[in-house]
Amino acid sequence: MDPSRKAAHLPLMIYRLISLRMLMLGMLLTWRPKRFLKSISKAVPSIAGILIQFPLYVSIAYTLTKAPGAEGQTLSHHIFDFFVSISTKDTFSAAYDSLAVPIASWLTP
Repeated sequence: MDPSRKAAHLPLMIYRLISLRMLMLGMLLTWRPKRFLKSISKAVPSIAGILIQFPLYVSIAYTLTKAPGAEGQTLSHHIFDFFVSISTKDTFSAAYDSLAVPIASWLTP
């Protein structure tokens, strides 16, 4: 990876590292997962779920889209290739009907 791309990923990597360390510190201080969740819910009840889930989702999304495998391609690329390889005209239209049409109906007034 060239230095300019590495520098662009640095803030995200620092955020992930700080988030992970803060989650681990919180779990270590409360010692039990249930007590940790209760403490978070008591401290910030309106965003407790987001506060815990967001760093995990960011890490998963980063791993899927940015971490190259042995061939130099990401896991999301392999997943995409798999679905393209098994799709046909009929399966694509079925997926479109079951996903895109309901979403469009939610968006229209």
